[in-house]
Amino acid sequence: MSAACYSARLVRRVGLLVSALAILVWAVLYVAPGLRPGYVLLPLDLLSDLDAWKPDPAVRSPVSNHLLSDTVLQMRPWNEHARRSFAEGRIPWTNPHQGYGEVFVANPQTALLSPFSWLTLLFPDAGWALAALLKLAVAALGARAFALVMGASGRAALVSGLVYAGSGWLVVWALYPSDGVAAFLPWLGASLLHLAREPSPRRVLAVVGSAAGATAGGHPETLFAGVVGIAAFLFWQACRERPRGRRTAARLALASASAACGFLLLSVIVVPFLLVLSRSPVRETRVSRPTEPFRAAAAVSQLFPGFLGTPLRDEIDLSLLHPRGENFNERSSTYVGAIVLLALVVSFRGLSPSFRRAAVIAAVALLAAWRTPPLAWVIHHLPGFSMMASGRLAIVFVLFASAASGPALEALEGMKPRRLLGAALLAGGLSLALLGAAPSVPRLRPPLRAAALDGIERLRSRGALPHARSVYEARLEAYLANGAWTALRRASVPGLAMALAGVALLSVRHRGLLTAAALVELLAFGLGYLPAVKRSAEPGPPPALVDLMRLDPGREFAFASFQSIFPPDLATTYGLRDIAAYDALGVSPAAPLLAASGYDADMRTFPAPMSPEAVGRLAANGVRWFLSRTPVSGAIPAGGAPPPGVGLYEREDATRPPPSPDVPPAGLAAGIVLSLAALLSVPLLGLVSRLSSSTATPL
Repeated sequence: MSAACYSARLVRRVGLLVSALAILVWAVLYVAPGLRPGYVLLPLDLLSDLDAWKPDPAVRSPVSNHLLSDTVLQMRPWNEHARRSFAEGRIPWTNPHQGYGEVFVANPQTALLSPFSWLTLLFPDAGWALAALLKLAVAALGARAFALVMGASGRAALVSGLVYAGSGWLVVWALYPSDGVAAFLPWLGASLLHLAREPSPRRVLAVVGSAAGATAGGHPETLFAGVVGIAAFLFWQACRERPRGRRTAARLALASASAACGFLLLSVIVVPFLLVLSRSPVRETRVSRPTEPFRAAAAVSQLFPGFLGTPLRDEIDLSLLHPRGENFNERSSTYVGAIVLLALVVSFRGLSPSFRRAAVIAAVALLAAWRTPPLAWVIHHLPGFSMMASGRLAIVFVLFASAASGPALEALEGMKPRRLLGAALLAGGLSLALLGAAPSVPRLRPPLRAAALDGIERLRSRGALPHARSVYEARLEAYLANGAWTALRRASVPGLAMALAGVALLSVRHRGLLTAAALVELLAFGLGYLPAVKRSAEPGPPPALVDLMRLDPGREFAFASFQSIFPPDLATTYGLRDIAAYDALGVSPAAPLLAASGYDADMRTFPAPMSPEAVGRLAANGVRWFLSRTPVSGAIPAGGAPPPGVGLYEREDATRPPPSPDVPPAGLAAGIVLSLAALLSVPLLGLVSRLSSSTATPL
């Protein structure tokens, strides 16, 4: 090896090491509180604000982040069921704690084959922070690799990785299966480009591994959207770059076959899932739903994600003020920072063709995610897209905008001073910072209080607030204090970052500040969004369930709850059987009974009071216990709290429910065969890649 080659390799390795350390520090910033002993990176305090734990439903218990409720009410219970099952030496084919047994392994959101899930299974508390840390680090390294393959410099590629990991999508969904997919998507894009450019067995393995990792992540919608975006980019590259011909087509076919092989490795899960989905009413509902209107709040959140606040405990969430009611996570999933957007727009013409194509694909995906007409109608009627929520296309925008962000910021830093643009940013940023500080001025409190009271009354008239006016008036001072802090954090800090970017554009000497400002803006958005809560803050079972477990130690009967007192899947945590189920994939075995008893699938609760006939019907089908704030027809008080507290009521004539069959799902055998076939195909694809690598074709 020549000295020049050795030096180049050494430089690359040092650059990779420095980038890995920077990415690790970046990821730790988001999850560090959850790595402390005795803390869990989950909003465990959310249970204290559920009706089953509260003697009075009007009493409010502050929650660290109420929008991450699914992590506590669904994913953690599923995690507990999987851990218990594996500890007993059996595979959890179904979840017997949901209705009469819901599919479990065949539900991709359980993500049992994802390495991120293994951490939460092995480490019940610290595993959630470790999994989020690993997702962010893997995602950032993948985005860096994707940008490098597309032609970015080492510094620009590192910035692309940091932007991707700090984007709205990666932060707000860090505890969800969708990020398990998003972490591998840039690796899939990078490995596909590598393989199409110069085939080799090693690159075939990279494509297969990244495709399998993305599939194992556990969110089919995110996977479908991401793969479509990557495929569009890959084929666009092939069509525009020269030379073209049969060899290029053959290499694209090899890349496609390798990716398909990676997806098929997970057929053991995918085939049973598709069979369940084919019989599910969810499929017909999604296909037949009309095109939804333009997401104006999401468009505003692209620049100012905190304009309606956030769901954090010490901030205020004004999502109810928006007529569509879109929450912070959905609004902000496309966020990559206003400064990054500015750099992409201003430096677009100066980017290399690869990054211009990435920016165009990102722009189309963003418009589609916003449901912009008529693009929304067209996409909704494309094969496969009708089953997907349009908001999932946000991952395509985030992936390609992040990949182009480093080169865009680098190109903007290399341009001549943009004094007009810099002055506008400086003035606008300082104005935003002052506006965010205004609610903290004591003299402005009276008009803010009056506006808040008026807003409360309007929301009550719309039915958005269920309690009496006096309840919200008592909380008003806390609302105002939280609102002032929200304005400071969500307006003043981003405003100062924009002002810093303005300074960077005014002079060549301060150009390095532009990238720093972009990263500060992202940190202001996501830092602290993932809540770390003391393990001791999680309350034990509510009194009514404590009595239920005492009276039914063998868990022979099911229970039902009224008025959204107890979320369905949470029963899995305690090893109890709730007759209802949340997010059931297929036709639930208990679905006919639930429908006949007036169960509201949208609100996930039974009506109260329930008719004697409905109570009797439930009792005849295995429901012996009822959680309610009011007496239940034909049932006797058995524990819990007296009205208006949550009591436990018993129907003594209840029959035992049918056993939950814990059997493998349909299609498992076919899935195993396909998985084995895909595994055996990997060496063959490696051989093909070796034979086709004699001549390189750039892409």
